[in-house]
Amino acid sequence: MTERPTILTMLLLAALLAACTQRIDPSTPESAQASIEKLQDGLSDEEREKFSTALGIVIANALGGGYLDLGDTPEGRKRVREALAGKTAQDIIAEADRIQQAAGAGGKG
Repeated sequence: MTERPTILTMLLLAALLAACTQRIDPSTPESAQASIEKLQDGLSDEEREKFSTALGIVIANALGGGYLDLGDTPEGRKRVREALAGKTAQDIIAEADRIQQAAGAGGKG
């Protein structure tokens, strides 16, 4: 019977941690900027640098790799919002790694 409260406590802690994880809110340019800044504030210098590089990769990929083609257009903004929505710093870093691996695999042949 003592295991039940322990399991319940663990589940509550997990839910709280998940709720506290900082995520990007790209619903407006202002909320995107604010949420990215807040997210960066919680990172070490090394993680912040990785995140900044990864963010550039993910955004460029969302724009099709050709910023001049879509840039600051409704379609470009939509693609960037979709690429960033609800992502954590670790999500962005992992996505950038995936993009780079896919680009590397596509370049071989």
